[in-house]
Amino acid sequence: MKPALPTFPAFNASVVLPLLPFFLLGVAVLSGGKKTIVAEAARRDMTQKFAAMEAVPRGLPFGSFTVTRTPDVLLTDTSRSKEVPVTVTAPNESGPFPVILFSHNVGEDGTQNEALLRWWASHGYVVLSPTHSDSLKWQQRRADLCDPEGDDVGEGNLGLQSIVRLTTRDPQAGVQRARDLSFVLDSLETLEKQVPTLAGKLDTAHIGVAGNSLGAYAAQLIGGAAVSISSSDKPLSFRDPRARAILQFSGHGTGSRGLTQNSWKTIKIPMMSVTGSSDWSRGRGPEWKRESFTYSPATGNRYHVYITGAHQGSFGGRFASLRRGSKQFASKSRQENGEDQKAIFSYAEQTTLAFWDMTLKGDAAAKTALERNAPEIARKLGVTATVSHK
Repeated sequence: MKPALPTFPAFNASVVLPLLPFFLLGVAVLSGGKKTIVAEAARRDMTQKFAAMEAVPRGLPFGSFTVTRTPDVLLTDTSRSKEVPVTVTAPNESGPFPVILFSHNVGEDGTQNEALLRWWASHGYVVLSPTHSDSLKWQQRRADLCDPEGDDVGEGNLGLQSIVRLTTRDPQAGVQRARDLSFVLDSLETLEKQVPTLAGKLDTAHIGVAGNSLGAYAAQLIGGAAVSISSSDKPLSFRDPRARAILQFSGHGTGSRGLTQNSWKTIKIPMMSVTGSSDWSRGRGPEWKRESFTYSPATGNRYHVYITGAHQGSFGGRFASLRRGSKQFASKSRQENGEDQKAIFSYAEQTTLAFWDMTLKGDAAAKTALERNAPEIARKLGVTATVSHK
């Protein structure tokens, strides 16, 4: 299968395609004072579109814990002169609960992927999702940033294509994300003060880190992947010893930001990677996104989930309400063989929750479910999927 729209590196075309009319509209009328008006209108429309997509209930029923989300709690990293907004998704009941950090895809922000993060939280996890500086929402607040090659820009008016282009060319983008994640861990006491309902709920001895695409790369760094991103011959490590397990959706493979076949040999903690047959980016597909598993040593705590029909946008729940055969399904999810996105997302929910329960809660039943019962789970949901373990 050939990759779809590879001109949008590191960001799934299923997200870009629905927004393309807004970019074309901006190009058509970019003249004089109309430029700012059109950019602002496009931003409003995109914000409303994302909000509507996230608001639809989807996937499996939530767990036994009720959940409250507190968006965009602002933390300030004085060492980097940087603000890091964090969305907190947490159970309302008494804790403590293991903590999961989630690093979003390029262009997204910490308030998105709500269906997935609520699912985890409803099963007894505090989920912290920072907004990184390559977020569409965050970049558009900056008046000093401009992409000279972009059709969709003016200073302070960056569009999605330009953000993807600038982030792809920035060799430090993934490293800065890893530093964001470590900074959030450094700031847990501050978060408790800013969100008083978190008091007593953070089990800081059991922390997992997850991410999608570039966010998955950041999770690899936190987990201990060694990368060669400078002129130094010695691979660099950004490992944070507080992380007990890492989970990657649509993760990067060799040749990306200093990753080599040896990069994953230095990860000692449990690791899961998740991809699918339609998961293509930058001209590379699911085999490339499996490489963190392929080149990892067989330590007994490596897992790889492969789902037929899944793509980079399948795992956050955004496309799970689209049914096979619908016009929206064809245009937005572009699956071979008309795979059911709700079932795909449900399978991702169950397998990733089992991974967290096994690694962060020591749940033996979850280990059995992941290593032995995954085929039966897939059969009941009507998806074609495999879980590899070594």
